[in-house]
Amino acid sequence: MPPAPPSADAAAFSPADLSSRRAAARRLGWWLGAAVLAIYLLGLLIPR
Repeated sequence: MPPAPPSADAAAFSPADLSSRRAAARRLGWWLGAAVLAIYLLGLLIPR
């Protein structure tokens, strides 16, 4: 028999966990943005 689903009012993540996830997502966004910018700038340097 499968376990019962959690009640609707049960929080999936604690506020501290959500805060750390938001911080990690923000860091990931900055790193991805920096990588995209670096690729774009490298593309400008390649002669056609």
